[in-house]
Parts: sequence; C-alpha cells; structure tokens
Amino acid sequence: MTTKPIIRCSSLPQLLACPGSRVLIDRINPIARDEKASQEGVWCHQRVAERLIKEEEATGTMMPAKVNDYKPSPFAFWMADFAFDAVTIDLGPEWALFVEQDLRWEFEHFILTGHPDVVALHPDCMAKVWDFKFGAVPVEIAEYNEQLVGYFALLALTQPQNIHEISAYILQPRNDEEGDSPRVSTVTVTGRDAI
Repeated sequence: MTTKPIIRCSSLPQLLACPGSRVLIDRINPIARDEKASQEGVWCHQRVAERLIKEEEATGTMMPAKVNDYKPSPFAFWMADFAFDAVTIDLGPEWALFVEQDLRWEFEHFILTGHPDVVALHPDCMAKVWDFKFGAVPVEIAEYNEQLVGYFALLALTQPQNIHEISAYILQPRNDEEGDSPRVSTVTVTGRDAI
C-alpha cells in the first residue's frame, strides 16, 4: 500500500515554485540556520501563544520549549507584543481563538496539513487567520502568499460551519514600514465559491 505524501502549507510556496523540491529537499543537507534567530522566532511564537491562552482564553497548546538558554532581547518582546496586539485589537468576545490549530485534509493523492499561528472563528461563519514571520527575510505579502491559500482551503474544508469569509494576515514585525515589504499585509476572500 502506498502512503500518501504529507504536504505542509508552509512548504507550498517552495513546492509550487519547484514541484521537484519535495523529493529533493529530503536528499540534500538542510541549509545551515542561524540558531539564535531560530530560537528567537520560536520564543516569539511561544510568547504570543502563551498570552493569547492566558489573557484571551484561546484554545490550544504552546509549542514545546526549544529555546535552550535563549535570553529574549527587548526587541523580541516588542515583536511578540506587536503580534499579540495585531491579533486582539479588533476582536470582540464573540470570536473564538485557536492557537496552533492542527488542520489536515486528505485529498485523493496527498494529505494537506497546516498549523496556523492563530485562527479566529465567528458564529456568523467568518474566520481570520494570522501567520507570524519573525525572521529577517521578508515573505510574499498575504495577497500572493501560497501558504495562506493552503490555510484557506483547510479552514473551508475542516470547519463544520459553512465559512463564507476568511481574512488572513501576515505579520512581519522586522519589516521597515518605509521599505517595500509591509509589516502587516492582509487578504480577504468571500463567498463559498471563492473559498
């Protein structure tokens, strides 16, 4: 019996740009990562999740600690607080918040999985999803971001209600507001046919 490949939403930008990358990436040594920057990103995600769970009664679990002896800088605190504020600024009590929600859907030839940083669901069949990018290299803005397309598909397929509107946000606190890449980009799709 052949096992279906598992494709993560986070790998969609690379996979769609180079379909062979899924096979090749497992056969080559991964690119060396900046350990401190990686720890900072994990810490920022943990900090936002912890605050959302404790202060906003979000459902979910925080990621296991992978930050060893990492000591967050004031800038790391600022980035995490920026993300927390961006999520909570416009949400009323009717929104249900989920942190690191495990989404998955089995298609005929593959399984699509994703773990959006934050998902908010509204009783009026609306959803919001946030993806935090704490690294120094800007990613594609929300309107053109394939990772968000994967989240749209998974939310539309896995939620028991018929979601008719999904808004997605990419937060990149390191981006310079004066530069070409915004700190916050957003896209909204509406209607069942669009999702």
